[in-house]
Amino acid sequence: MSHEHLIKELDFVLTHPLCGVKNLENFYNNCLFMYDTVPLIVIVDHIRREKPRLLNEWSEKNEIIQKIITEMEIPKEELVLNQNSNILIMTDLEKEQPSSNGIYKILWTTELDENKVDFCFKRKTLKVQCRKNGNLELVGMKKIELNKYNLYLKMKEELK
Repeated sequence: MSHEHLIKELDFVLTHPLCGVKNLENFYNNCLFMYDTVPLIVIVDHIRREKPRLLNEWSEKNEIIQKIITEMEIPKEELVLNQNSNILIMTDLEKEQPSSNGIYKILWTTELDENKVDFCFKRKTLKVQCRKNGNLELVGMKKIELNKYNLYLKMKEELK
């Protein structure tokens, strides 16, 4: 069994709007029946990145998951991050020039925790506003080094 195939199956479960602990338990139990080995660390790590709160709920109901989280040294705070976390970045594109496809690249330096930045980026709650042009669309982000990121932005198209 390839981990890639397993992750695709897990993503299918996680993207369901009503996904809960019961769904994760069913997924895990089905894996136990279908496969010789189940890479639980891979499953936990993926859920940690995609749905940390759900992983926290699962660990409260399943001792094995709780032990794996402890072994992986995942801090409890990471799993209980507020789902409504938002980050607003103010910038000024007046002196910046876009690339040929209209994408602006800016360097963003922050003291925010890397996990929170990743969490907000994945959930599209990392917002960028230009002082002159208003809301921008964040189309990409790349970590350069600790607390430094390249943000790739474009102007939001007005609704017609």
